[in-house]
Amino acid sequence: MVDTTCREILDRFSSVWQVDHPFVEPFEGGFLWWPGHHQVTVRCDKRVDPDNAEAWRVTVTTEVIRGVDLTDPKAKGLIATACRIAPTYCWVYAPPELAEKSETSSDGKIRFHSSFYIRPETVSWAPEFFARLAIMQPIDAQRFGLSELVNMLGGEADLSGPRVAAQDGTFDDILNVAQEVFVPLGKETSRWEGIEEFAEIAAQWGRSDMCFGNGGPEGLTLETPFGELSALVRLRPDVRHPALGAGLLSSLQLPAFDTLEGTTDTCMWLNFFSSISWTDAPVLASWHPQEVPNGQYCPAFGVHIPNALFAPRLATNLALWNIASARWAQQALWPHLTNLPMNEILAARFGAPKAN
Repeated sequence: MVDTTCREILDRFSSVWQVDHPFVEPFEGGFLWWPGHHQVTVRCDKRVDPDNAEAWRVTVTTEVIRGVDLTDPKAKGLIATACRIAPTYCWVYAPPELAEKSETSSDGKIRFHSSFYIRPETVSWAPEFFARLAIMQPIDAQRFGLSELVNMLGGEADLSGPRVAAQDGTFDDILNVAQEVFVPLGKETSRWEGIEEFAEIAAQWGRSDMCFGNGGPEGLTLETPFGELSALVRLRPDVRHPALGAGLLSSLQLPAFDTLEGTTDTCMWLNFFSSISWTDAPVLASWHPQEVPNGQYCPAFGVHIPNALFAPRLATNLALWNIASARWAQQALWPHLTNLPMNEILAARFGAPKAN
């Protein structure tokens, strides 16, 4: 039996996207949709843990490419590079080690994925907001499916659905929203430029055991404990997305330093686990290797919110979601770490005596 709130959330998703027959196939707890030639799966699940607050997890997954040799370091490197510019979703593939352990062959599939956690206090606005972000999945799937990247990966576009079966070359008009809405507004200056919210976030959260940081008209920088080190959260209105233009870049870097190959594998696992786990933090970006000094790399991601989706207090949510993502990643791959308070981390960094 589908939860009543889940059904409402799915109906509101359908309304934003204007899904229509015969290109939608409902199933219990979600629906399949083919706005173009790539299958999009939307699912809603209610938290069943009575010890935690009521919440619903909404996931959107788009089939993009199949037949890729995911054991090939070159293919993994190309995917990691593409992850850097994924604006509002995550590139996901099953780690090859899983197929080896289960003695099965890998399907070589690459999917786009994003998820959002909706609570009673956010249900009034969150479904529509997430639907507008997630629409970039089928838009980019259609674009990547026709790009040279598919050939470079040695795979093929993962095409399916009634339009393919009917050899129908048309697409749903919703796939034009990036070019007709996001891109024109992205030619303007960032709507987050000069806002007071960055300073307000720093004032409220940036002087605590959980966070240290500063904010002003130019953006926000926060550090949050990650063992004896700190993860870096940044909100920047001055970084333009190569396709969508101006908006707000919300990024996170983890202090887990390794080689490029090692960090690429770490990011692969983080992307995969975030697609199958209840993370309690929205999954709106791909983990990818970020180069840092001394020739090392660390796991990082960046969510680009287009100008068209500007909303008051959204920057605050993004900052808190990044902190939650750092906590989830730590528990997923580095559960042995014990977080020090920020004042002790800063004292050790600058050689000052620890506070009593």
